[in-house]
Amino acid sequence: MSKFFYSRLAFNNIKKNSKHYIPFIISYVLTVAMFYIIKSLSLNKGLEEMSVTAAAAMVFGCGVVALFAVIFLFYTNSFLIKRRKKEFGLYNILGMEKKHISKVIFIENIIVAIFSIFAGLIIGIALDKLMFLIITKILGGNAQLGFTITPQAIADTAILFAIIFLLLLINSIRIVYTTKTIELLHGGNIGEKEPKAKWFIALLGLLCLGIGYYISITVTDPTMALLLMFVAIILVIIGTYLIFTAGIITLLKLLKKNKRFYYKTSHFISTSGMIYRMKQNSVGLANICILSTMVLVMVSTTTSLMIGMNDNLEILYPYDLSFSLAEDNDDVNRAIKSIDDTLAEENAKVTESRKYESLAIGAVKRYNSFLFNESSYVDAVDSIAYVEFMTLNQFNKLNGENEELNDGEVLIYSEHESFDYSTIKIKDKEYKVAGSVSEFLQDHDALATIYMSYGIVVKDRATLEDIAQTHKKYMGENASPIKLHYDINVDADEKTQIDLFNKATDNLFNNIKYEGQAYCDCRAVSKNDFLGLYGGLFFLGILLGTLFIMATILLIYYKQISEGYDDKERYEIMQNVGMSHTEVKKSIHSQILTVFFLPLITAGIHVAFAFPIMSKILAMLGLVNTTLYIICTVACFLIFAAMYAIIYGITSKLYYKIVNKQQ
Repeated sequence: MSKFFYSRLAFNNIKKNSKHYIPFIISYVLTVAMFYIIKSLSLNKGLEEMSVTAAAAMVFGCGVVALFAVIFLFYTNSFLIKRRKKEFGLYNILGMEKKHISKVIFIENIIVAIFSIFAGLIIGIALDKLMFLIITKILGGNAQLGFTITPQAIADTAILFAIIFLLLLINSIRIVYTTKTIELLHGGNIGEKEPKAKWFIALLGLLCLGIGYYISITVTDPTMALLLMFVAIILVIIGTYLIFTAGIITLLKLLKKNKRFYYKTSHFISTSGMIYRMKQNSVGLANICILSTMVLVMVSTTTSLMIGMNDNLEILYPYDLSFSLAEDNDDVNRAIKSIDDTLAEENAKVTESRKYESLAIGAVKRYNSFLFNESSYVDAVDSIAYVEFMTLNQFNKLNGENEELNDGEVLIYSEHESFDYSTIKIKDKEYKVAGSVSEFLQDHDALATIYMSYGIVVKDRATLEDIAQTHKKYMGENASPIKLHYDINVDADEKTQIDLFNKATDNLFNNIKYEGQAYCDCRAVSKNDFLGLYGGLFFLGILLGTLFIMATILLIYYKQISEGYDDKERYEIMQNVGMSHTEVKKSIHSQILTVFFLPLITAGIHVAFAFPIMSKILAMLGLVNTTLYIICTVACFLIFAAMYAIIYGITSKLYYKIVNKQQ
């Protein structure tokens, strides 16, 4: 036997199975290229200088792509092995031992691995600079032209995918060695017995989905939303697999037991066919559903953040420069004078300004009481509230109102729900609620979107100080002082605003050495921070969304091929029992259409139930425009559904081509 026999056989096998191998190789090449690009960007010093947040997002993206590559490539490789079992069985009958078959598989994998990793790295290196220029444009930075190669990214990429290929090889050889020859010969037809209804698994799937949906709908605290999101995701993924693998089959079996429904020509054929289709394609359909959900959530959220960035900044930072200075020390007046002097020295034109005093505290809301330093504080995450107090004089001045209060009375503002109590307790002191107000402060409204938030108007400064002293009594050094807020708008571009802000804060802390609690902010500075966060997430969302769409297309392609081969014999059997070619085609077409669009419909349901928890998380990131998020989600779903339909149209032609070879 020629020493090149196995090599030639391996090459011929790849060529002969090209319609299976080529999509797999293309997806592998693109996954390698995607990982290299994200890895290279995570190591790019220029990106880190522009935005540490964006660079951190790329590091996170590397982990996501690596995990995705392992799961996705194992699944697609299992399809290749399944379709080639009969071929391996023939080799075994013709005299090749399993060690020889394993040698052929080894050479095939080496050929595919070397080509895929090499081609993927070439494409990744070629597109790396383009991707860097794109993210630089998104972040509003400047990038130097020139071609760069990142050796560490090349090494990490090659090592990762070499390990994945090694694992795929080991798994393929394991299947060959542990499968009997007769099972290899009938590999494509194994397991054709009608599946049984699995009530426990079906109910467990519904329970997992129900709990996941319940968490998303009921969570109110944004911090808990972030923690519970991962629990909800895991439950929904598990529930999806269980519903597709057992739940739908159980439902079809129930329909089959209904004689009045089942013993009708259209119902008889479609129900029986669907039972077998769901058994053979359940895992693939669940994978498509989960990938579709990931694409929709990722693209809609990151797009919403990017589009709504400027609106979010206007809501969260209504003034160009903002200074909040604690009034519990003698430096506050010197601090205000220092800010004014800086503006005067720089000839800054102030177009609008406001000064007001307020006390902001965190508390636990119990019915009509706001408590702090309680032993049950940790157990009351959903009851944590942001409460801001302001004197009546300040409130009327800021909002152009003419409200009045008597001793012991307050006005209350609530964003989330009406306050239906006639009295309100601040720790141990009770006040009468004289009424509610529809407005408080613009930036307070933004916080109210994130937290359970209240604004309380008290009669005078003495009452405000009394509440501050009570808070300090229980919270000690952690107590919040009354702060003087100084907000300023200037007639200047963003660069000048940043310069003014830097000089004002430098004078504040270095020259007059202000020692009190202070919070200083500049909208232009925050815009750069937001751009780094939103831009990095948007760029990563588009890259990962593209990768997941590619995976979805490949899964659909393989599913259609698999069903095409499986339905060849079904066409013959149905025609042999008296059905016309048109009736057979119509029956199978309706089944395929139902199965094909089931993942898309389920993904839409997942996205709808994910909306409440995702809106809370987006609020933590600054997106308070829920309407924008709804529009982006609906638009993404419609665009994805259109792409999904196009993919169906293309792959269904391939399906009918396979089936009609025998007709």
